[in-house]
Amino acid sequence: MTKQVNETNMLDTLKATYLFKEKFSETLLDEILHNSSYVDISQNACLFRQGDEGDAMYIVAEGSLKVVIVSENGAESCVAKIGPGEPVGEIQLLTGGRRTASVLAEQDTRLLCINRECIDPVAASHPNFFEELNRIVLERLRENQLLTVLLLLFGYLDRQKLRFIKRQLEWVLIKKGERLFSQGEPIDCFYILTNGRLSVVADDPSGKKNTST
Repeated sequence: MTKQVNETNMLDTLKATYLFKEKFSETLLDEILHNSSYVDISQNACLFRQGDEGDAMYIVAEGSLKVVIVSENGAESCVAKIGPGEPVGEIQLLTGGRRTASVLAEQDTRLLCINRECIDPVAASHPNFFEELNRIVLERLRENQLLTVLLLLFGYLDRQKLRFIKRQLEWVLIKKGERLFSQGEPIDCFYILTNGRLSVVADDPSGKKNTST
């Protein structure tokens, strides 16, 4: 692994990530890059563990990582691999809280570390920065929630099966008080709840409504 990451190449890497692609100016990304620092981890070392407190995100400059989720019964599942130019830990950068998965190095890896201390001054001088970043990260959060639910429903699934299931899915967002479907309607699909709560209301033969959540 090189001692020094080429700054021009790293700037291009930032511009290519799903977080910053076509959304933020090169000037803003250059500020983020110069406020950040690099972290090196050796093969098989752990960047962070499921349940750790998180306040930073990382972007792979060189090497690769694997994302591992431990289920309630203790089984470990590798749900993703992260290569150069891809971010990890971005949700905790915005929301804080605990890590939802463990991340380990598949090989010697160099990462760009972006924490709140380096990004807050940048955001202060660029209106709507966090608003746009939140919207982008929300899409990734939904995907992570889905992976967790799929593991609970089906147990271990290899990456090929996970990709197949994800291709069959369509996201549905319903607001409080809205109806997902009505009793008696034809059944042509099923739903997986990833976030929030639903109330189930059924009419019995006497016409009485029974409600459960």
